[in-house]
Amino acid sequence: MTEEQLIQCLEDAGCDKKTIASCCSCLSQDERKQLEQLIKKHRCQLVCKMHEDQKMIDCLDYLTYQIKKEDGKPCEKRQEKRYEERKAKEPWTRE
Repeated sequence: MTEEQLIQCLEDAGCDKKTIASCCSCLSQDERKQLEQLIKKHRCQLVCKMHEDQKMIDCLDYLTYQIKKEDGKPCEKRQEKRYEERKAKEPWTRE
């Protein structure tokens, strides 16, 4: 693997400049084990972020479920109703 290929892959993976520089240094000094450790560390950070994001998505899904459960109506119908109510109150928004 060339340094250019390594840099492109690391940029695509969202690595910061410091991590990329460290990885390039490992590659040029043929420190494959250390390079692998740096890559694994960044991967672990991405997985942790993914889990955090999934928790936030789960919260939104639960909120949507609760809203639908309370109304007995789909969320989209409520949004449409609110839009129509707002449109009726604000004559300048009428087409």
